[in-house]
Amino acid sequence: MNKQTKIGFIGAGKVGTSLGKYFSSNNISLSGYFSRTFSSSVLAAKSSSSIAFDSLSSLVRASDMIFITVPDDLISSLWENLSSLPSDHINNKILCHCSGSLSSRIFSSSDKYGIHPCSAHPMLAFSDKNVSHEALSKAYFTVEGDNYALEEIKNIFSVTKNKYQIVTAENKIKYHLACCFASNFFVASAAMASQLFLSCGIDSIESLVPLMTENVRNIVEKGISDSLTGAIERNDITTVNKHLSVLDDTDKLLYSLLSLKLIPIAEQKHPDRNYSDLKKLLQNSSEEDK
Repeated sequence: MNKQTKIGFIGAGKVGTSLGKYFSSNNISLSGYFSRTFSSSVLAAKSSSSIAFDSLSSLVRASDMIFITVPDDLISSLWENLSSLPSDHINNKILCHCSGSLSSRIFSSSDKYGIHPCSAHPMLAFSDKNVSHEALSKAYFTVEGDNYALEEIKNIFSVTKNKYQIVTAENKIKYHLACCFASNFFVASAAMASQLFLSCGIDSIESLVPLMTENVRNIVEKGISDSLTGAIERNDITTVNKHLSVLDDTDKLLYSLLSLKLIPIAEQKHPDRNYSDLKKLLQNSSEEDK
């Protein structure tokens, strides 16, 4: 990318701070940060050797590309503020939000203001403001937007060496839902495992770490169907019945629905096995507990 291109951040939370540090460590030029609280901007700017701005207009004027790293429900109102700035402040700027579920179309009528809109979503869980350079270097991004903005985003990734996929605006919701299943819903499964452990007198989830990490490794290396193990794959109705017997109604429903999603995978792995009785058991269980 053009070494003179200056990237600014609106929002100094987990995503904005981590990305700024990451870009700075890759010698990508930053203007700095503007945030709801000036103290947050100062901390983020200090961590990325950039500047804390005390007004939105000053950040915009100092930047060529602006990453909007605020919560999704604030992006629309922020765009209203940006679009009300004098035209010479925002003309020919690139606006890039980092939402997984929203597309660049949220910058409505951006062409009217000479804005190049895009979105770039990092497929990474940002648990705090100190996501490591190593973690971000392995992150995949999904990007969409107008051609000019996309070329600049691609130039950034040519420097950082991040892999990326282009997604259409129409598919952003389905894409984000896929990320939820791989991330947040995985946390829900871990929480359920932890609760069951506690009910057995096991007070640490640490012992599950090898099981969880090995499962992810197997999926990556072997594919989904070849990674499936356990009672569903074995067509073990006796064990499944025992599982159902110790769950309350809500968790029984969750178990049944997830297991029903596993049956087609098991059938693909073992086309010679008849899973119809197991499927009927799980369907009946899910209907009872709705």
